[in-house]
Amino acid sequence: MSALMDEHLAGLLADAGITVEPGSGGKHRLDEHRAAHESAAELLDLADQLTQLGADVRLVEADPPGPCTWCDVDPAHLADVTVYGDPADNDPTEPLTVAETCRVCAPRAARQALVEQSPTSGKPIVVEIGVSPR
Repeated sequence: MSALMDEHLAGLLADAGITVEPGSGGKHRLDEHRAAHESAAELLDLADQLTQLGADVRLVEADPPGPCTWCDVDPAHLADVTVYGDPADNDPTEPLTVAETCRVCAPRAARQALVEQSPTSGKPIVVEIGVSPR
């Protein structure tokens, strides 16, 4: 992994409230930190998956507001992801404008928002992943 990529991923981890200590030779040992911080690895994987879909992904300090409203996986999952859609005003199908989801349901909600996005929209589909403040 390049030093620039290490620095970028370390920045994402720092945004999530996880400190990445420099390894030997001044390089970050992200593989070791991924093993030590499984939740950070899952967070980075989710952010990467949502970015590849075309969403604008942001990490925000927030506590989950309640249970996931989309969850068919486990109704006890907390909604720590918010997906903001931008559908056409005249869309008759009750398109997604805002969805509070868990991390498992977030890709499905983001895909729906991207499919329903207004063809004239100049705004990106924004996905905010909540990380608990320390």
